[in-house]
Amino acid sequence: MKKYYYLEIKSYSHMPNGYEFQLADGGEIPSIYKYLKVALKSAQWLINFQTSELGYKVEIPNEENPARKGDCKFAVRLMDKQTDIRKEIRIYEMEINNTKPE
Repeated sequence: MKKYYYLEIKSYSHMPNGYEFQLADGGEIPSIYKYLKVALKSAQWLINFQTSELGYKVEIPNEENPARKGDCKFAVRLMDKQTDIRKEIRIYEMEINNTKPE
């Protein structure tokens, strides 16, 4: 078994009646990393880009995010009030059995 780190990005918005829905059902294409440190750098780069270039604000930082438990090693919520789009950026630890079958 080897540990890998799965960087997941999901985006949500609202209908006029308040119903929340996920954009790109299933999330965006995930990235898988061999090292947590590299996954964290990638997530931080993404957050910096979203906040500095696209107008998102950090709504719930990693240190305060209740989603950060168990296999979830990193979780940040971003919000763009102008477009009403919320992004959840998370890193999950997973174990993969990479032994070859006999």
